[in-house]
Amino acid sequence: MIFTRHACERYRQFHMLDRPAATDDDARAVLERHASAAVKLGHRTHRGDPVWAIEALGIELVTKHEDDQDWCVTVLPPPRFRGLTPLQAEAVAASLEHAETEVAKVEQERAAAKATPKEHQGNLGAHLSNLGALKKQHIAAIAERDILAGALKTMRTQLAADRNLRNAKAALKLAVRHLRRTRDLEAIEVLGEIGAIDPGLVSDAFILGEAKPRRGEP
Repeated sequence: MIFTRHACERYRQFHMLDRPAATDDDARAVLERHASAAVKLGHRTHRGDPVWAIEALGIELVTKHEDDQDWCVTVLPPPRFRGLTPLQAEAVAASLEHAETEVAKVEQERAAAKATPKEHQGNLGAHLSNLGALKKQHIAAIAERDILAGALKTMRTQLAADRNLRNAKAALKLAVRHLRRTRDLEAIEVLGEIGAIDPGLVSDAFILGEAKPRRGEP
């Protein structure tokens, strides 16, 4: 399997977050070292491209089969993005902007190549080869853009959900503190109802911000 530059970039950006100093060459070295273990999965992308997995790395790859070779055009992001920071989301946003620019650039190059065929009649083979290369580049650029757009949407949705959860917890702490100070019959009943949902929500640890995550939380 041959890994494109984009595939190496995406592996570094999505799967080497614990190595901020890693380069695309570092990513390529990891991918090529495990390439022989890649296994084709039973599903495809919405564009019909094959999806492979490298279990040892915990990643899925999108490939194109060209010239009797499997070309890895990109590495898919992890299925979940819990714990990522807004800065990391913005880094992916910057990559998406670059991908959109790349799509527009390749589209312009293809249009220019198609519009001036007479200039290449003396070397028609080279002209057709260039058109074929631009087509492949265009397909890869579009796939890259679409995957990044989906990843960014997922990341931002998760970040918003995490932010909303933090706000809800902060508001609940304020409410529980108030109820515990009030201590009238209605307040005691409400505290009892909250405690029936989860005893931890009326505990000192929760109110003081020292509670451990509840079951099922990140």
